[in-house]
Amino acid sequence: MVNRNGNGIMYYLEEIQNLVESLNKRNQSFGEINNLIAYRGEAEDYGVTKLKPSIFRDSKHLKNEKKLFELLYDYGIIDSSVNKNIEKAIESQHYLAISRLLDITFNALSALFFACNYSQENNGYIYIFCFPEYYSPNSKFIEEFYTRVLSEGNQCIPYSKNFKVISHSHGNERMRAQDGGFIFFPGNEFKSINKIYYEKLEIKHSDKKKILADLSLIFNINEPKLYPEKDKFSTYIKEKLNQDYKMDMEITSTKELEKCIWSLQFEIGILIRSDNYNKNQLLRIIRKEESDMESYLYHNSENQEIREINLKECKHKFGVLKKLI
Repeated sequence: MVNRNGNGIMYYLEEIQNLVESLNKRNQSFGEINNLIAYRGEAEDYGVTKLKPSIFRDSKHLKNEKKLFELLYDYGIIDSSVNKNIEKAIESQHYLAISRLLDITFNALSALFFACNYSQENNGYIYIFCFPEYYSPNSKFIEEFYTRVLSEGNQCIPYSKNFKVISHSHGNERMRAQDGGFIFFPGNEFKSINKIYYEKLEIKHSDKKKILADLSLIFNINEPKLYPEKDKFSTYIKEKLNQDYKMDMEITSTKELEKCIWSLQFEIGILIRSDNYNKNQLLRIIRKEESDMESYLYHNSENQEIREINLKECKHKFGVLKKLI
């Protein structure tokens, strides 16, 4: 029977060992399978979001997946040598905790730490996985798989339920410290992992303080060990991700007209508020811009129909601008 007066780390390690042996034996009954044992610690019962990658918790993040990678480049988190999509996703998960990757660890002690560290008031949980197949983060298949997930063409898109397990990833210092890997979820909506792949062990909240003390004292498993660096850009980049960031904008004559009008509205608004405001001068500027834009649209619209629409819209928009003066 469980001692409800308090259990230390050795009790839970024994429980984990029993579950690992049971899962491994079950899988081996289907033949010679090279099982991969992995763990994930969660500090409480997160309900419908348990074992759910962060990118699926906010629809804006999923739509901005490519934009996220661009921001990582922009702020020097990754450099031009990082050109694989899976590497970008790993760095995104590392720095921002936003990706379609679910963190796992191959060290039960690390999982115990994560199950205990962030919520002392609630029971924690360790998920013990036993996977019959897995892939290297450096495999060509995984990179092609991710590329297809991001593809907007007519290529075959991976089936959303076909998650992939990525074995030990040593791409950055934190992953090495945590002995980490990932579960990769394709698709545009989250499909949960079948419970056949894991068992769940409850960690009583009353035991957490002692477990954390034992982890640090006996095994040197603590926050400085598992988080060897802290990211100063994390909050800032997350804020930028939710802003109206221009990326891969389509270049068309209509878009160019829209951008011209927007810029003029901004510039005129600034000038009107200045001490040097001169109505006649602003009207001359607008007339010159209107003439230039009409010439541009006449020679650069994609076809005759678009040209006529653009020229009509141009006349209307510039008429509105003139009324602002």
